Amino acid sequence: MAVQPPDLPPRELDPAERDLARRSGQAALAPWLITAAVVLLAALAFIVWARG
Repeated sequence: MAVQPPDLPPRELDPAERDLARRSGQAALAPWLITAAVVLLAALAFIVWARG
């Protein structure tokens, strides 16, 4: 498979490359999901600390 230069207009890209370029602009995890996980871990740590 030939490597395509990065400066090609989107209509000239291979369809698989175009799909990858479209999806690569999004973060893997939303910032609110990371924040919620940190808050949940902090609450769990508080509960364990309060019992012990």
